[in-house]
Amino acid sequence: MDLLQDKFHEWKHEHFQLYDEDGNELNEDLEIEIDQTLHDFIEIHLMRSIPTKF
Repeated sequence: MDLLQDKFHEWKHEHFQLYDEDGNELNEDLEIEIDQTLHDFIEIHLMRSIPTKF
């Protein structure tokens, strides 16, 4: 899971300008929305991987 999150954060920072050159946050709402998308994706796929019948 850590590898997925690390790669996601690398991708996020390569494709979205979230911080300026000094490290100041430019768009906190966008970053929250992007992170929520990853969380939702992981949650959906985990739910699909859990058997519903025993």
